[in-house]
Amino acid sequence: MNVVIVVDRYYPHVGGIERYVQGLSRQLTKDGHQMTIVTGEAPDSPGAEITPDASIIRTSALGNASADPQGPLRDAGQIAKLLEALAPDVVYANNHASLGAIRAAQTVGIPVVYGCHGWGLLCPSKIRLLKPTGDLCQAETSMNACMKCFASGPTQWKTAIPGFTRQATRIRRYVGYHDILNSADARIGISQVAADMFRGQDNTYAIHPGLDLDTYKPADADEFRALFGIDGDYIFVPGRINPIKGQMDALNALHESVLDSTLVFAGNVALDPESKTDVGPYGRALWERAEKLGMTDRVVFTGMLSQQEMVQAYSGAVATVVPSVWAEPFGYVAAESMACGTPVVITSNSGAAELVDDEVGQKVPRQDHYAIARALERVAPQSKQLGAAARLRAEEKLSWPTVAVRTMDVLEQVRERNSVQLEQAA
Repeated sequence: MNVVIVVDRYYPHVGGIERYVQGLSRQLTKDGHQMTIVTGEAPDSPGAEITPDASIIRTSALGNASADPQGPLRDAGQIAKLLEALAPDVVYANNHASLGAIRAAQTVGIPVVYGCHGWGLLCPSKIRLLKPTGDLCQAETSMNACMKCFASGPTQWKTAIPGFTRQATRIRRYVGYHDILNSADARIGISQVAADMFRGQDNTYAIHPGLDLDTYKPADADEFRALFGIDGDYIFVPGRINPIKGQMDALNALHESVLDSTLVFAGNVALDPESKTDVGPYGRALWERAEKLGMTDRVVFTGMLSQQEMVQAYSGAVATVVPSVWAEPFGYVAAESMACGTPVVITSNSGAAELVDDEVGQKVPRQDHYAIARALERVAPQSKQLGAAARLRAEEKLSWPTVAVRTMDVLEQVRERNSVQLEQAA
């Protein structure tokens, strides 16, 4: 099959979506499919190149889609001409570029599938479906629901009538975004959490992303331990240092538990390698809390780690905690931990929690440090047994060959439905 993947950013940019697109394209190329990645321009990168994973075309029409999703919509005509020239069997539109890609594909009569990796096109208040009240939004995308959410926020959000007017305009635009995403021939969410966010559940699928299981696998952690002076058992809490990630719950849980373990926070405030050790105000609040609890000798901040360091860190931990507060679309760190043979304690509002049961770790309610404490007390003593099962679970569910087959099944269904519709129309 001839497949075009559209995504706003690709390598040399590095992130979860870029890794997803590369891994999927690489596997589908191995499986004999013709792959083209259409993406935004990037410094010092050619406008077109051929790589072992796919042909890559970079276009200004997708240049700033993350900051301005309207841009690809405005340039949908330019994208349509490009798609028409490539003549794919199906378009797989990912992330913020999807609005323009869906419209463009529909313009030239090419079936199109939307890939949902996050909430950037679904939440007009840019609060990641975590309401100011602390409750989770369940895709309540409407003028009434979104204005109520806006009105429940802090005073500085609402500067008299103009503030409400601007927000109403934004909500109308985002409701329109949702209509466009729902108009795609199918939708793929990277978890059931993501798939459930769509009003239309027909032709909506949940397919977890794949992992490079040759990279994420059990490894020796002595070098990592020596680098950060870690002795004895430790619990690993990876992720951006931000309140939505729930690190405070992990800290309070360790204090509540009977475990004599070190808590290792890995990450920085902005996932920016240029400031890899900056933990921001929330990180400083975590340290102040550790001081108050008398736990500073059991808390380590590593800053942002390299991929190799992350693999070592996962591998040496007795458990990885993923205490997300928000409705996390997936949560790669949970999957990576499992692949490295380490059990996971994870809040049930994370998409990656769909991979976790008592055989490989434990799911807990969000914002419940008592539940996390009890889960750690159960999981840590069984770390090796649960970790071995977690590795097997990752091999079963997250290998790229498995994920690629499931994804291609959706793309082929969409192509076949489109062919039938064209025959009937003729």
